[in-house]
This record gives sequence, structure tokens and C-alpha cells, in this order.
Amino acid sequence: MKRFSIAFLYTLCVVILFSACNRNGKLTVKDVNFANGEVQTQQALVFTFSTDLVPDSLLNRTDSTHYLDIRPNVQGVYQWSGRNQLTFSPFQGFQPSAEYKVLLTKNLIKYLHKSISIDYKPISFHTPYLKLENVETFWTLKNGNSAAGVYVGVNLDFNYSVAPSAILQKLKLTQDKTIVQAELVSADDGKQVKLIFKPAEGETYPCPLTINIDKGVHCVGSNKETEQTIEYMAQVPPKDQFQVENALPVFENGQSYVNITTTQPVIAENIDQYITIHPTVRFKITTTGNGFTISGDFSNKQDYTLTISGKLRNIFGIELKDDYTTSIHFGTPPPYIAFSDKNSIYLSSQGNRNIAVQVISVPNIKMTVYKVYENNILNYLRRGQQYQGYGDYSGEGDDEEGGGYHWMQ
Repeated sequence: MKRFSIAFLYTLCVVILFSACNRNGKLTVKDVNFANGEVQTQQALVFTFSTDLVPDSLLNRTDSTHYLDIRPNVQGVYQWSGRNQLTFSPFQGFQPSAEYKVLLTKNLIKYLHKSISIDYKPISFHTPYLKLENVETFWTLKNGNSAAGVYVGVNLDFNYSVAPSAILQKLKLTQDKTIVQAELVSADDGKQVKLIFKPAEGETYPCPLTINIDKGVHCVGSNKETEQTIEYMAQVPPKDQFQVENALPVFENGQSYVNITTTQPVIAENIDQYITIHPTVRFKITTTGNGFTISGDFSNKQDYTLTISGKLRNIFGIELKDDYTTSIHFGTPPPYIAFSDKNSIYLSSQGNRNIAVQVISVPNIKMTVYKVYENNILNYLRRGQQYQGYGDYSGEGDDEEGGGYHWMQ
């Protein structure tokens, strides 16, 4: 009996040890930089694996090897930031409001000198789903015509560009307890949908405004439809009060400006005489449906004091009464790289052979220039990154078509 027990325990230990070795010998993803499953459209993905996979000689080098199978397919490059840590940087980013899956490939273990199995269980992630981020309400005129009566303007701010006509089909506006009919101000696609509606009779203000967008809408560039109704509670401001709601610094498409939101549209004529900025900068004012923007040569290292005179009038002739003063600080702008001239997409063999690039908040850049013969330009523009050697960062100074020249700055 004793011999049987010892033999049984020995066999059991061997089985447990073998199972542990199996688990330890399987390549798995130990950690990712998107623990909640959500990634931004321009985010790089970082994968930390359960074991070291590459030698030090491959660290911090751009690599075009297909290490991961991303579905739907996403073009990009890889870089080993550690012997067990891999970063994937997409060329064009991820699609908005889209779902993806990642599977490991055998290329991950090609530098190992031992046999190891791979965990092929897919890792799911998604970009932020379509949502309504903010709603602005204000009093306005329809087409600037006072004879048509006073309307309420509503700006719906989404996190992605949408088709206003599609939103309108699913939209229900309720002023207090009365359903009102919304009209589009503009049918152009964009992140902001601009609406107006004729206010209900007999209401007192301020009053609540409920925005409901039925499920089944999607953003531009994605076919994924919302699965639940979007609901947002807003408020229609007092009709006889003209005030500044906020003044916020904005950095967009390489340009900085201040966006001022008011409860009614302002009179554009001579508006600059009511605006003071200290320290002094040259600025330009553009009126909007519910306020105005101030663009100028602002510095992110400087704090500004913005003062709007109480003499500023709205389109109904009402003054602000009190001066509005606030501090403006732009802070560090987000990284931005773009061609200064949007129409300049390639260098010809004639001219000065230079092209202006606007670079903001990017300390280091790597530029790769690929040679394309003139008779192949149209083919290149159609196929983009899939054209011949595009994306192959291994060769330098190649005079053949598709070869790359590299500069580090």
C-alpha cells in the first residue's frame, strides 16, 4: 500500500510539472496598452509578451515584418521597444467607431532557438464609438430674417463627422413637454450638426430641451450603427438675456484660436473695437451662429487676458451690460504634422525641389522619400502604401524606383 502511494504521488507530480511546463512554454500576451479594449484612432498599440522574443540587436528599429494579424487589415510598421515588447504604429490610423481583432503569428517566434507554441486566441479592441459630446443652445434668426420670427439654434457636437440628414431622420427634440420640429442649417458632413427650431408657444425661459437620437446612426467612415438611443439633456437660455457662456482656447489643423460662445448671435460690424487682448497680439474675428472666434499669432508659452466690452450687442440690439474678462492659456498643442500646401503631394523633377511641412509638438521626425517614375505616379496615387517598396524601411539611398532616402531630425 505504501509503495502504491509513493508511486501515485510521483506520477501526480510529473503530470503537474509537465502541465506547468506546457503553460510556461506557450507564447501569450501578458499586457497591452488598451486594457479597457478602447484605442484612439491615431494610437500606437503596445504588446508585452510572456517571454523574450528578439535579441538586443533588433531593439528600437523600424520593422516591416508581419508580426500580428490585425482584422480588418491595418497597414503599419513595428518596433521592438524591449525583448518582449512590441509596438505597432498604423500608417493611417484606425477607422472611427470600428471593432478589430488581433491574432499572433509565427513570425513572433522566428528568432527563438527553441520550440514554443502560440496562443491564437484573438484580442479584441475598438475605437471610441459614436457619441454626442456636447449641445449648445442659443436664440437666433432664420437666415438672418427678423420677419420670420425668432428661432432657437441648436448645435450638436459629436466625436466624429456625421451626415446631418441622417441624424435629422433619427432626431426628436422635446422643449419641456412639447415636441418641436428641427430644421437643418447646413447639410455638410462634419462633427457639428447645426439645427434651428421654432420655439413652442407660451413657454417660460430658461426651459429644458431633451435631445433623442434613435439607434441606427453611424459616423462618416464607419458602417457600425449605434445600438442604443442617444439622449442628452440641455437647456434653452433666457430669451431676453445676452451673455457670454464661455471662451475656450482651441488648437485645430495646426491653427490656434479662441472660441467664444454666446447665448445669441452678435453684430459683426466693428466688433473688434469691443475686444481687448493682453499682451497685445494681432487678431482676426469671425462671427458664428452663436458667438465668434478670435484667431491670431498666439503663443503656447504665454497667458492672455481676454476682455469683451459690455457694450457688445447681439442681433436683437441687447448689450452684454457687464464686461466679460477671462484668462486664456493654450498650453502645449497636440502633435501635428501636415504639408503646408494641401495640393502639394509629390516633388517633381523641376522647380526648387522642396516642399513645406508644418511640424508642431513633434521633437523628432523620420522622413522617408521614395522615388517614383513619372509614368507610374497615377498608379502610386491609386495604390498608396501598397505601391512597390512603400513601407520598406530597410534600405537606404536606393536609386531604384521604390527605394527610400532617410533623414532623421
